[in-house]
Amino acid sequence: MEQASNIPHVVILPFPAQGHIKPMLRLAELLCLAGLHVTFVNSDHNHARLLKSMDVTAFCRRLPGFRFESLPDGLTPEHPTHRRHTKLGLVVFY
Repeated sequence: MEQASNIPHVVILPFPAQGHIKPMLRLAELLCLAGLHVTFVNSDHNHARLLKSMDVTAFCRRLPGFRFESLPDGLTPEHPTHRRHTKLGLVVFY
């Protein structure tokens, strides 16, 4: 049986709007540099945008206790509300 790790694990889920993801990513990076395991969770759409804007492989190589995960945002890319609001950086609650 595996032993439980004594290293704390933090899950960070930023609010999916413009201006929230990058500062939370920086906080996650600092926590990882301090020795914590960090999982950064994003919506599929914002995760894809993040992958385009950074070298994730180099980032994770520098921070071995860091990992990215993404969750479905609930709308297909063809959905008109999805296209309209993600371009504006807005979140719509129904």
